[in-house]
Amino acid sequence: MITLSITYPNSEAATFDWDYYTRTHLPMIGPRFAPFGLVMASVLRGVEQPDGSAAAYVAQCLLTFSDDQAAKNALGSEGGKELRDDMPNYTNIEPVVQFNAPID
Repeated sequence: MITLSITYPNSEAATFDWDYYTRTHLPMIGPRFAPFGLVMASVLRGVEQPDGSAAAYVAQCLLTFSDDQAAKNALGSEGGKELRDDMPNYTNIEPVVQFNAPID
C-alpha cells in the first residue's frame, strides 16, 4: 500500500472553496482513480494549531493505492490531468504532493 498526500499549505493569500471541493472535485476522484487501484480516500480540513493560531494547512487529501506504481499510473493518467486542471476552480494554493509508505 502507498498513500499519496496532497497538502494545501495555509497563508494569508490562500483561498479554498470548500463547497466546490466537496460537491464537485471530490466526487471526480473515485471514478478517475479506482481503475488504477485506489483503495481509500479521505480529506482532512485544517482547523487550528494547538496554541489556537491558524492551521498550518488548509486541507490534506489522502489517497491510498494498492502500490506505488498504481498511484504513479493514476497521477499520469488523463483522469489525473483532469483533476489537476480542476484545481484553479477551488484554490489558488500550490499543493505539496508526496508518496507515503506505512511503517513495517
